Amino acid sequence: AAPAAAFRLLLCHRPEGFEAAAKNGFHLTLSGHTHGGQIGLFGRSIFEVVFKIPYLWGPYRRGNSRLYTTSGFGHWFPFRLSCPAEAPMIELKRA
Repeated sequence: AAPAAAFRLLLCHRPEGFEAAAKNGFHLTLSGHTHGGQIGLFGRSIFEVVFKIPYLWGPYRRGNSRLYTTSGFGHWFPFRLSCPAEAPMIELKRA
């Protein structure tokens, strides 16, 4: 088991795992899978803005837990609109 003060990082293919991760004390969850819906609006996935589907693209916070969902660089249909492909670099620093 990790020491109680250890930084807890979760790599979770789908962002739906963030709720459980936050409840179980993970400090940071890194996720993907959604491709950001491949259509953006106001810097968020259009599906999040219009249909209220959470955690599709970008940074999120729940209490002391954070999530970053990347839009990735693949696709499931042949275009992206205001949702650029990305391969983010995450730099962790001791607080």
